[in-house]
Amino acid sequence: MEINKLFETFKFEQIESGHFNPSIKCQLFVEHMLNLFPNIKRCRKRMNGKFLVIYNGISVKQLPELNERSLQFKTTVDFFPELIPTLVDENEIVYNIESGFYSNGHAVFKKVTFCSCAIFKVSIGGKDIDFNSIHIDKCFKFTEESIKNVMHIVKQINLCNGIKYDKKMTVGKCSVLEQWKYHEQIECSRQLRSLKCLKIVQMNTVIKACRICQKMRVNAIREKENINPNESEVSCQSINPHKCGVSSGSFNPNECAVSSGYVSIEDIKKIFPQAPNEMLLMLVEQSKNISRRPNGRRWSKDFISTCLQLFNRSPKAYELLEQSKILLLPSKSVLILYKNAIKQDAGFDDACFEWMHEEALKNGMDEEHCVGGLIFDEMTIQTDIHFENNGGLLEMTGFTDIGQEGDICNKLRNGNCDKLMGTHILQLLFLGLNGFRFPFALFVTKGIQASELYGLFWKAIRLLYTYGFKVLYTCMDGAQCNRTFLHVCLGDNPTSFISSNPCYNFPVVFIMDISHVLKKKEITY
Repeated sequence: MEINKLFETFKFEQIESGHFNPSIKCQLFVEHMLNLFPNIKRCRKRMNGKFLVIYNGISVKQLPELNERSLQFKTTVDFFPELIPTLVDENEIVYNIESGFYSNGHAVFKKVTFCSCAIFKVSIGGKDIDFNSIHIDKCFKFTEESIKNVMHIVKQINLCNGIKYDKKMTVGKCSVLEQWKYHEQIECSRQLRSLKCLKIVQMNTVIKACRICQKMRVNAIREKENINPNESEVSCQSINPHKCGVSSGSFNPNECAVSSGYVSIEDIKKIFPQAPNEMLLMLVEQSKNISRRPNGRRWSKDFISTCLQLFNRSPKAYELLEQSKILLLPSKSVLILYKNAIKQDAGFDDACFEWMHEEALKNGMDEEHCVGGLIFDEMTIQTDIHFENNGGLLEMTGFTDIGQEGDICNKLRNGNCDKLMGTHILQLLFLGLNGFRFPFALFVTKGIQASELYGLFWKAIRLLYTYGFKVLYTCMDGAQCNRTFLHVCLGDNPTSFISSNPCYNFPVVFIMDISHVLKKKEITY
């Protein structure tokens, strides 16, 4: 069958069922098909003067007739006599499928749960699998063919094997060491796995570790310095404060020999008992790096975080402080590396929403506590063009970017397709009722308009609700575009500041920042 026709058939069926993912392209679809059906053969055929890619051994089945009798939910047990379900009731039927792997001598099973609402779930090692990450639809039909297809897909899901352990690696607090074995292997292999492991890998990849385990930072043991990288404090030889002149009440830095090791926080606390922890950390960092070369200095996470805040506040002031040699500070290039470690483009990013969801889970927030408001504000930036090297490609940043719909409105309003330099940044932030705060999107604008803000606002509410965050109110300042946006949502003659939600069935309350309201009232009078 010709691949374009096969992909269009798949796309049509997904759109009709309401589960189509626009990120699934034809190439990704082909890779999944080859993994699910390894017997498919690929060939090229010349038709009408063109070469077409044909896949033999696969065809599109006809849709079932409307009068086909659907099976009862409990009759699905009869389709797999070789498997014994672990749970059978009116709402769920649970199977345990062997994966062929053994972890620490125990077999690893794929737990498949068929729900009466025509949705199936898969969990491995107590962790539910995210079907969106492997582009699999979680819905099924109450037919024998559909249920058997689900079991076939589950068997094709590849497990994450972790990273092979080396003697130079250290097992940190966020990783675990396992004895991993496949049933055909005789000896076990020692694998290092992250506690946040996804348990599965992409179906079209040859790498046997998930993206979490691949990014897991494994530090080698520092034999010369005997430093544990998992500890925030620097381990070193203890120094007798009596040899440093502490007993006499005065501290002479020339008499304190630290050539054999680094000063710890406890040692400095004996010298300066009233010093705060931030000062103690700074002194430890100075003593640790004073005898090192500039390219061999190492800094703790807390000290890097403090220096990064100073650098973001005023790069020139940070540069003057570094050049004064009063303190040893991380170089400007090191801070830029930390600052650009996570690339954040303008617009809505799924990775940012996933990060936001993980942070909420770390804070112990369940679905009831993920309720709050959407706060947005616009701030002025310097108009400039920046060149960034991204994977060997030179990219220009600094132009306006307010999403596809906003760019279209901008082109219609200006009557041309010219790129404009951005003068403002529009930032969107979620503030929970329990104090949870997370900025999740930004847009480069040249002064946001109400028509552009309307689409971004309701799209942000829809995406937040998709990731488990419910927006009950929104807060804004008294700018003219915000007031126009308020009239668009509430109407010309509003009786309240509550607007209906076009995405979901809960309303949204509009709040104007009280400081701007009072300022406008003072100017009026």
